[in-house]
Amino acid sequence: MKRQMILGMGAGQCGLQLLAKILDKQPRCRVTLEQPPLLPWVIEPGAPRVRERLERILRTRTEQFVGDVATFYLPYVDDTLHAGSGLVFGGCKRTSCGTGAECR
Repeated sequence: MKRQMILGMGAGQCGLQLLAKILDKQPRCRVTLEQPPLLPWVIEPGAPRVRERLERILRTRTEQFVGDVATFYLPYVDDTLHAGSGLVFGGCKRTSCGTGAECR
């Protein structure tokens, strides 16, 4: 069985919780929302990187399609692009008008 990693990302209040729920309901799929431990927004030298996180998700889950959805993946996009094949990105976008309305 070929396994596939799914990462969902986007800014806050853009539908990430719904994206995680929809993906997790698919056959042979296990996707979580902001699975702890959370990654820091600022990438520090020597700190655990996203690669270790992806390897742990693959190691601890048995489904064919596995992944996580979170805002904190945004700074790690470059790292995840080099993490290996079988990685699929999903994103949520919110209009600036919608974001502004949320802040009022």
